[in-house]
Amino acid sequence: MQTMYVMVGNIGTGKTTRAKRLVDDDTLYVSEVLLVPLMTNGRYDPPVWSIRHCNVYRKLKLAAVEAALLNGFNLIVDGTNISVENRVKYIDAAKRMNALIICYVFPDFDIGLQNRFKEHRGQTAEMWKSVSNSLQDKFDYPKKEEGINEIIVVNTPSL
Repeated sequence: MQTMYVMVGNIGTGKTTRAKRLVDDDTLYVSEVLLVPLMTNGRYDPPVWSIRHCNVYRKLKLAAVEAALLNGFNLIVDGTNISVENRVKYIDAAKRMNALIICYVFPDFDIGLQNRFKEHRGQTAEMWKSVSNSLQDKFDYPKKEEGINEIIVVNTPSL
């Protein structure tokens, strides 16, 4: 059965590391982390994360999800996917294709933030703390009522 994996959690919690372990010949990986540098000639600094930019990345990500599912691939949707509102479009696309939906949840916001401080990607600790706090305020713990078939909780080790 076709499967879509949705990663959910704060920055720095290990979502991408886990997601990449699931990739194989029949499983594609979709993430803003890949799309942003591709669309901005390698840039990853704050100006390319404006709301205007992010609207384009999200639409492209959804189009990639739909195309992968339509072509019979399993799929990993990486990113914070922090709220029901963020996840619903991907879940709806998978449901239209009768795909199994498995959600990996990385609930430890503190460890994620500590990890991001260690791997700061050229950004300040204050900036990462602001991003983390914003995500934490929006966090909706995934529920099967969203259309998710299985929820797997991942305890995040520190780096």
